[in-house]
Amino acid sequence: MTNVFKLLLVAVIPGVVLLLYVYYRDKYEKESPLLVWKVFIFGIFSAFVAGEIERLIYSYLHGIENSLIVLFALLFSFVAIAPAEEGVKFLVTYYIAFGNEAFNEPMDGIVYATSASLGFATLENILYVLNSGVETGIFRAFTSVPTHAFLGIIMGSYMGKAKFADKLQKNKFLWLSIFVPLFLHGIFDFVLLSKTILAILIYPIMTYAMLVSLQNINVSLSQSPFRGEKK
Repeated sequence: MTNVFKLLLVAVIPGVVLLLYVYYRDKYEKESPLLVWKVFIFGIFSAFVAGEIERLIYSYLHGIENSLIVLFALLFSFVAIAPAEEGVKFLVTYYIAFGNEAFNEPMDGIVYATSASLGFATLENILYVLNSGVETGIFRAFTSVPTHAFLGIIMGSYMGKAKFADKLQKNKFLWLSIFVPLFLHGIFDFVLLSKTILAILIYPIMTYAMLVSLQNINVSLSQSPFRGEKK
């Protein structure tokens, strides 16, 4: 087994494991694996788009990175990283899955948005691991990758609500599906990039996102119209 192959395994396994976990939590009416993996693959491609947006904005902000690190962290997190990354994940989920007839219960929003998020996270993880090594992959397996999954679950829970709501409520839930994960993502990256004692807050932020995600999964499952049909 070559070193590159080992690095790829370290980079890919966390995202695939988390995706399988969410997929198998969808216990009443499972989605087509083909559509789930299609969303996952487009999530991978979306990482290139977000990366270009972030690079463009960084070119305007990098001048203050060393002198005003906290301000740089705040701006880069909330103006570049969070909007670009959560935006492309939303677009992938919305245009590929939201209107598909297979999206027929609230839990489906979670499955598809998590697929897009983990596709994104997997490509991002591969690039980080190939550049920085196994230690980076192990660290990200317990921080960045699950955070992308949690944010995908939160996004998808609102998309699941939007799918079956009236027009007014639909628009509200679609906006929330963007802005809630965007806000949490911005906080996560801000404390990490600040290079201050604030960085330790990534763990309570992750814990909060995890607890909200698990609750959202349970609520979405409880609202499945197929619940009584489970054999």
